[in-house]
Amino acid sequence: MAFVSIQYLLKKDSAKSKAAVSVSDLKQFHNTSQIHEIFVLKSAANIQLFLFSEHAFESVEHISGQFKEIFGFSIGSAPIIMHENEAVADFLKKANGVSDSDNHVNLLKLFAECFNLAREARTVGPVLQRLFQRSIWMHEKIRMNTGFYKVAVSYAGVFCELAQKIYDSLKGLVVHIYGESNFNSEFINELHRFGVRRFYFSGDSEALRLLNNRVNPTVTVSEASSFSQETDILVINNSFKEIITEDLFAARMALKNNAPLLVLCELTLPGKAALAKKFYNIFWYNLEDLEHLVGKNRSARKKLFQEIEPWIAQEVRSFYSWLTGDSRYRFMQIIGRSPKMQEIFELISRISQTDITALIQGESGTGKELVARAIHKLSNRSEKPFIAVNCGAIPDNLLESELFGYVRGAFTGAVNHKSGIFFEANHGTIFLDEIGELPQHLQVKILRFLQEGDIKPVGSNETINVDVRVIAASNRNLKEMVDQDAFRSDLYYRLNVILLDLPPLRKRKEDIPILAEHFLVKYANRFKKDVHEFSPEAMQLLQTYDWPGNVRELENAVEHAVALSLGKHILQYELPSITRYKPKSYVMVESKESSSLKDVEKNHILKILDATDWDYEKACDILGIGRTTLWRKLKEYDVKQP
Repeated sequence: MAFVSIQYLLKKDSAKSKAAVSVSDLKQFHNTSQIHEIFVLKSAANIQLFLFSEHAFESVEHISGQFKEIFGFSIGSAPIIMHENEAVADFLKKANGVSDSDNHVNLLKLFAECFNLAREARTVGPVLQRLFQRSIWMHEKIRMNTGFYKVAVSYAGVFCELAQKIYDSLKGLVVHIYGESNFNSEFINELHRFGVRRFYFSGDSEALRLLNNRVNPTVTVSEASSFSQETDILVINNSFKEIITEDLFAARMALKNNAPLLVLCELTLPGKAALAKKFYNIFWYNLEDLEHLVGKNRSARKKLFQEIEPWIAQEVRSFYSWLTGDSRYRFMQIIGRSPKMQEIFELISRISQTDITALIQGESGTGKELVARAIHKLSNRSEKPFIAVNCGAIPDNLLESELFGYVRGAFTGAVNHKSGIFFEANHGTIFLDEIGELPQHLQVKILRFLQEGDIKPVGSNETINVDVRVIAASNRNLKEMVDQDAFRSDLYYRLNVILLDLPPLRKRKEDIPILAEHFLVKYANRFKKDVHEFSPEAMQLLQTYDWPGNVRELENAVEHAVALSLGKHILQYELPSITRYKPKSYVMVESKESSSLKDVEKNHILKILDATDWDYEKACDILGIGRTTLWRKLKEYDVKQP
């Protein structure tokens, strides 16, 4: 196995340097390179490939040649090549915006956009998916536990910090820019991110057109001779510094009652000292001032990075432990390789570090409690209690006292005080499973807790404040229950801040083989049996049955089969009888006596590819061959994807 990163500097005069990487190019590169997983991170100045292969690479030069041929980018210098640990660490740093030269916000946005493109092209798999998911989790950890992301290291970021100190909020401010500069688009986009919506520009019309192509907000043309009386931030580039006169400043300060004015010049403005002395509420900066502040902030970030660096080193070690182990498709005890499950894993990573309320929806047996436990384990509450409550398993008359406790004498038999589950889960997580079964009067109490954080034991007039994260789950459609007045709408919207919709097993059948193998190992060890794999017929039955009981039913079926097995293979007749329906057959090739073996093979492969919409991964699973073998055969047949 090999993990490699290759970074290229793009030529500035390359017509393609500003072009986006396309899905079709990614697919073509993936299909012809014999590399299992590919992620391309592209900015205007450089492009970086993160590559994972089950086998050693032929040569980096060969990959570079294929890359240039397919993508058509003009490379400016020799590539920077990183292998194994160094490449993984670089991925984590880039994904978290903690590299020395990174602007955190912009890089993370770019990283996420490029990764979503790779997912659309299906060039990333469990290895890169795991790194991305762990990066999201680490980003939240860095954000919650350090001040790293609050330290700006770009001119625009530092300028926005200065503006915030002067104005508190940037919403509603007016910005006027004189003349074209390489920094204009960066400043405008950063100010827009902080809430500024009104931008004016004085200068060449072609420069304005180009500027509007590079920025998020629309910049409006203005007369070159004056700036708006409403102006709060003034950016003056070199070619216009001569026309900015004392009279213009005097008019603006008089009309806005000496309200603060922030001025940025590329170089020092002529007469700045006299203007500063006359107008006390004008704040003057030039690029040298910003450069000094950026330098100070970079030093501060280096100190903060010393706290983050051990986390990255630990993630690299964990990654290789995971990669070389048997848990390639496992995420916090949840198993899945399908795109939908990878999305669920990513969502868990995103929300675990925050205390946001989550609703997990899915059929019985899809693993809702496993998801809730994963969120808890990845959160800052992981050392505190996790308590699961099945709202449908406790009688209505006992449920309130179980959840909120009671005081002595609250009812017949209440001879002692009882604290209740919410109190016992203080500083931890409570998982309310099957919350759709909750009686209406208790729905009101749960709603009050979510709003106020207070509980009231049965029989008590006093409220108790507790710090508990609530994760709810239901195998019923709560929205439909709301429409039928069977569930409170206000509670539903309080719970449904984040929805994790778990797919049934019949909609992620590519996960069945790895789930079945996992359960096979589990029960072979438990029953001390020397059984290692499923026969092809047994596996076909597992993959064609619809599993109404989902993962739980699959586990029971494998347990049943292992208990009955007599040899080293699970046979189809050792599976529960309910699974032994006539299997749905894949498209079979019509045999012709005149066809050669090669023709039969070619036709069969092409029919499987057509049946799977040319999804190489699914086709390889059905054909029982590796991606490299499939690619070699298609090359031998001189067949290209339509």
